[in-house]
Amino acid sequence: MAEELGHRVTTALVGRGVEVRVLLPAPDAPVTPGVRAVHGDLRDPGALRCEAEGCGVVLVLPGPVAGQVQAQNAAVDMAADIGARLVKVSCWGPAVREDSADPGARRDWINKQYLRRRDLPHTVLFPNRSMQQLVDRHAGSVRRSGLLPDPSGGHRVSLVDLADVAEAVVRVLTEDGHEGREYVLSGPSAPTYPEIARLLTDLTGREVECPEAPGGEEGVPEPWRDGAWEQITDTLPLLLRRPSRDIGDFLRANIRHFVPDGSGGPGPREGSRR
Repeated sequence: MAEELGHRVTTALVGRGVEVRVLLPAPDAPVTPGVRAVHGDLRDPGALRCEAEGCGVVLVLPGPVAGQVQAQNAAVDMAADIGARLVKVSCWGPAVREDSADPGARRDWINKQYLRRRDLPHTVLFPNRSMQQLVDRHAGSVRRSGLLPDPSGGHRVSLVDLADVAEAVVRVLTEDGHEGREYVLSGPSAPTYPEIARLLTDLTGREVECPEAPGGEEGVPEPWRDGAWEQITDTLPLLLRRPSRDIGDFLRANIRHFVPDGSGGPGPREGSRR
């Protein structure tokens, strides 16, 4: 999610004429046209401070598992040292707690406490799982065998469109009035995976089944069993000043990836980086 979200955000910012610097871990990492690439490691903040001088806002996206807490805490330190506002995109808000069964959410909770202790101007956005994951993780199975895997055990999830999340991030980066706020971002509905399978059946004209998770409820990860992904908020449409995208509209726009007749396939989905 982080790479695609970063690409969407930086593309929008460059289109608005905003100067953008992006920290990249590898010299051969793809760079959005119009963006100034900075190569380095957040765990060596001294080497990066001079590159960051003059930045008014630092955006922190979800990082890799290895060293995530250390790297994101270093980003907080760097923003504080150069006097910048920090905007962070975190895991889904209801899952971010000290006792979370989701390791990424627990790491984000640790970083959230550090951010509060540093007491710098900041905004945190907590988007739910993206609709794009349906294409990236499950379209192949639907296309080949008519099966939509259900990681949730029948629990609901308020999937959100990554394009809407990117637009919200851009607004927070470029507008006043967001300091000290936390935004929990969901889609407008919370379907179950069997309900999504029925939508795909209607849209493709081909039966799409959604088998139960192996092991029943006991085989479902704890955050799903706790209902952590079900919450629906009105925060996203308020930020966007328009309705957020519904799952049905997203599936209609990307339906070619779910059909086996040659009009789908593994090509780029709507809005993905090409």
